[in-house]
Amino acid sequence: PLPTAEKPDFLTWDLDPDEAVPWNEVLGAALLLRDYLAEHGLTAMVKTSGGKGLHIMLHLKRTQEWEVMKAFTKAVAAAVAALNPKRFTITSSKSKRAGKIYIDWLRNGRGATCVAPWGLRARPGATVSMPIDWDQLPEIVAAGFNIHEPPLRPTEWVKLKPQTVSTKVLKKLGVI
Repeated sequence: PLPTAEKPDFLTWDLDPDEAVPWNEVLGAALLLRDYLAEHGLTAMVKTSGGKGLHIMLHLKRTQEWEVMKAFTKAVAAAVAALNPKRFTITSSKSKRAGKIYIDWLRNGRGATCVAPWGLRARPGATVSMPIDWDQLPEIVAAGFNIHEPPLRPTEWVKLKPQTVSTKVLKKLGVI
């Protein structure tokens, strides 16, 4: 059977730092989100956004509707933000994001967009949203990658294994 667009195959959390946030805190936030997902039996991947942040992603089996998965991404973002509310927010309002990392979970609704892996951004310097392995994360600089650099093919991205967010996890996080 053909895949259905009514059920997502990827989820994305966009770590979008305020300009005042040091880059090493963005790197730490990525690891914190990765570890939170791992505690729930999920294996996340990471890529640069091609902007000023990072994208944490889950590759999924198409088992749940968009509404359920959007609620799941919000619940995860809220739980991680609650670990350090002075450094994280899930509020999209620019005025409430000063000095914080915005954990943007809104990229996960039906019809919402997010730059694709290896996607070129329409920005000065022709930046690229580059997939990386987790062990490369400490080497990544805030500027990320641009069109003049060779594309990486991280091992974690070669044979993606789709996962299922279990009913147990969805219940634990109050999604269903």
